[in-house]
Amino acid sequence: MIHRTPSSSRFKHQNLRWLVPATTLCVLSLGGIWELFLGGAHRQHLLPIFLALFLSGLVVLTSEFLHSHKALVEARLSHDTLRKALLAGNSVAWDLDVKTGEDRWFGDLKTMFGISDDTFTSQRGDFYRRVHPEDVRRVSEAVAQAEKSHSPYTCEFRIVREDGNVRWVSAGGEFQYSRKGDAVRMLGIAVDITDRVCTEEALRESEERFRRVVEHIGDGLLVENVEGHAVFANDRFLQLFGFRREQLFSLRPEDFVAPEYLAEIRNRHTRRMRGESVSTHFEHEGIRADGKRLWLEVDVVPIVDQEGKITGTQSAIRDISARKKAETELRESEERFRLVANTAPVMIWMVGTDNQCTYVNKRWLEFTGRELDAELGNGWLERIHSDDLEAFLEACKDGFAHRATVEVQYRLLRHDRQYRWILDFGVPRFNHDGSFAGYIGSCIDITERKRAEEAMATIGRRLIEAHEEERTWIGRELHDDINQRLAFLSVELDRLIKDNLPKVEARGTIHRVQQRMTELTRDIQNLSHRFHSSKLEYLGLARAASSFCKELSQQSNVEVIFRHEGVPTVVPPEISLSLFRVLQESLQNAVKHSGVKCFTVDLRGTADSIELTVLDRGAGFDPPEALTGRGLGLISMRERLEMVNGEFSIRSKPGSGTTIRARVPLPSPEPQALAG
Repeated sequence: MIHRTPSSSRFKHQNLRWLVPATTLCVLSLGGIWELFLGGAHRQHLLPIFLALFLSGLVVLTSEFLHSHKALVEARLSHDTLRKALLAGNSVAWDLDVKTGEDRWFGDLKTMFGISDDTFTSQRGDFYRRVHPEDVRRVSEAVAQAEKSHSPYTCEFRIVREDGNVRWVSAGGEFQYSRKGDAVRMLGIAVDITDRVCTEEALRESEERFRRVVEHIGDGLLVENVEGHAVFANDRFLQLFGFRREQLFSLRPEDFVAPEYLAEIRNRHTRRMRGESVSTHFEHEGIRADGKRLWLEVDVVPIVDQEGKITGTQSAIRDISARKKAETELRESEERFRLVANTAPVMIWMVGTDNQCTYVNKRWLEFTGRELDAELGNGWLERIHSDDLEAFLEACKDGFAHRATVEVQYRLLRHDRQYRWILDFGVPRFNHDGSFAGYIGSCIDITERKRAEEAMATIGRRLIEAHEEERTWIGRELHDDINQRLAFLSVELDRLIKDNLPKVEARGTIHRVQQRMTELTRDIQNLSHRFHSSKLEYLGLARAASSFCKELSQQSNVEVIFRHEGVPTVVPPEISLSLFRVLQESLQNAVKHSGVKCFTVDLRGTADSIELTVLDRGAGFDPPEALTGRGLGLISMRERLEMVNGEFSIRSKPGSGTTIRARVPLPSPEPQALAG
């Protein structure tokens, strides 16, 4: 059963305990003296003494009463001060009578227990009913141990308030004992520490979260003091270098920093401890416990206490060995690329995703005669002919849009201030992750090809014209010569039939017709030989060439000296025909244009080639002018020889004659199988 009493009653009772004995002593003394006074003969003498003693006792009694009242007032003041202090400190004091079990509480009962009064009286068991069930045993054991060992009692536990809320308290007290050693009283104070416990719990949770983050982060974390000694490291750091945790506090920088970087690391640490500005980022090589080297990326920040004093450093350490290896391989690959690119016979360029030039090779720089810096960015576009620039940029734009191959022709200014035609071929580049990286391209100078194409177009026209001229000539020969001669023969034969000529005259007419028929046959044969020589097919190159020289000598009334030596009997048809056409063309040109009547033809064979030389000592000509003019025959001879991998040369100048040489390699003979 709980009893509530006024807050000042206990202090009144306590003061009366010592006030009553003093008064009693005084009364008892006066009574003894009064008995002496009544029974003695000295009543007259004792009366003044009695009165004096009575007055003295009265004075003492009055004085004791006044002191008692003052003590009572002071006690009340002390109790009120203590009560206010307990309320302000969220604390509760208790006074337990061990024998009776009466337990008196006073202080901030509302905060701790949910009790509205500031004084509360209960039995001992009521307190344990308010303790959290999980803490009852621990509290009771702590109380029992303190009582048994005569030592102070301390314990932290939870209280379940009347409204169900849980509060944490920290209690401390001590027992008072009788002369026999039995506990008679227990006094103590309990402080509400709920806020502190919640803060500590939040801090523990925060530290636990931080610890989990630190332990699971990919970086190694190292904390060093001012002297550079390790005071903390996470598991990742230990794994990274192969250290055991018990080795941590003995670690020094020289245990995990490569020797060549050690002086720099120490210098940075010293400067940082002095408060100097030092770069937080640094890359260096480290050494594992097993001696293996690894590349590290380190970010270091100073640790500053609340007073602004630097107390150490915290380092985040990452293993970048794989990245360094990839960078080295990439650098070596780029060096190999540049070596190949700079020795390539073509001009090479690269642009980024913004179409800005990032690289041109040595061949490009030699072509333009400019430095690399001048070509980077948009600089390389400055050398493109203004008439071609728009088409070039449009082709690049279209290629970039579709990531397609770009092929474009344009004129590029060479170092000698001449524009050369360039064929540019570019393809898109992609990174390892498939992202677009730009374009790479190569260029070749096609100026000569352009000129050749223009020359071929001119040759085509000339060939058509030559064919037409050839057809016209054939038609004229057939119509004006062969046809007329055949008509004349027809008239002669008709006259022979109709005129009934005498036998002798008829025989003469027949003989003339026969001669003309023979001449006509020969001329038709010569005409056909101009287009195809059957002798070449049946007699071979040397004899066909000799026959042609002889026939041309007779027909044109000139001298052709023909010599041959070592010419194989069997020559591939395409080689024989090419050399024979060169002989026909060169001799006919010489007869027509040289102005002389003597010519030399030399045909010689070796084990691997046949060489033809046609020489005259006539007027001569300018070969370049003849080739760029209407020298269709010269071009035809050169092209025929190129078809059989032959060589063609002309040595001539006006007034010094002409020498034409043609050389054709013979195919290697196929090995013959041995008879077994």
